[in-house]
Amino acid sequence: MIYRGTNGLPSLNQIQPLRSNLDPLNEYLGNENLKPSYTNELNLNFRSFSILTGEFYGIYINASRTKNALVQNTTIDSVGKTTFIWDNLNNNANNQISIRPMYYGILWKKYQLRHGGGPAISIGNNYNYVNNVLANAKFQTYSLSYGLQKSSTKGLDFGIEVSPGYVIQDNSIGMMEDSKGFTFSSNGEFKYFLPAKFVLRTEFNYIYQAPTAVYSKKFERFVLSPGLSKKFMKDEKLELTFMINDVLNQNIGFERNQNGTLLTERRFNTIGRYYMVKLSWEINKMLVKSK
Repeated sequence: MIYRGTNGLPSLNQIQPLRSNLDPLNEYLGNENLKPSYTNELNLNFRSFSILTGEFYGIYINASRTKNALVQNTTIDSVGKTTFIWDNLNNNANNQISIRPMYYGILWKKYQLRHGGGPAISIGNNYNYVNNVLANAKFQTYSLSYGLQKSSTKGLDFGIEVSPGYVIQDNSIGMMEDSKGFTFSSNGEFKYFLPAKFVLRTEFNYIYQAPTAVYSKKFERFVLSPGLSKKFMKDEKLELTFMINDVLNQNIGFERNQNGTLLTERRFNTIGRYYMVKLSWEINKMLVKSK
């Protein structure tokens, strides 16, 4: 069990930001009366591993409560101009709790096949002001992960994980849209051991987020990175690898966030497809002098 208490200090921009005339329809004001927030955080972890059966059990619980939170007050006037200012949240608190039990074990000992996973739940709420009216934004995230792994350094080895989920974002102000939708993610790696110490490999990552009442379009991204490597020396510690990162050139920068009643979707540039040659040497010898 771990308890942590931390202060959240207002930033310089929240106290007195530099005024800008570049966007007259969005104005940011400073608040010199802001006070620090205080967050109480509690972590409860339990883990158990059996060497004889190769099974792992665990549960992770995290809970936090922020008092005097720094929240944004958004005001929209009759001509459509939006004014942003930060305030302290009084008489209410931002809360969050997440629970994740886990299990990993041997599925098929003959083929060294392991599997495991578990559900994850995160529930919480946070506040902000819209036209000086206090709004409560609640969020719920549910997911279930399952992974399958084979590791024998002969023939085909792989590790793959899938995680379907469902996200709910509700707002207390009736005119604000709620956002509910299905999500899915998967990642993995495949290796095939060839003669003469060659290894053919590929890594992948897939993300899908369904359209919602707020986001009218789905988001989908599949990143595939194949490669070929060869090991040298008797102990195989020297390895030369040629790989192609994002061979399909699909690596789109993307994220969706909730801050109070404000739901945002952001897309940005990332490093796309490139080729790389890597030479690595594994060092695992302990440098200890004998007496």
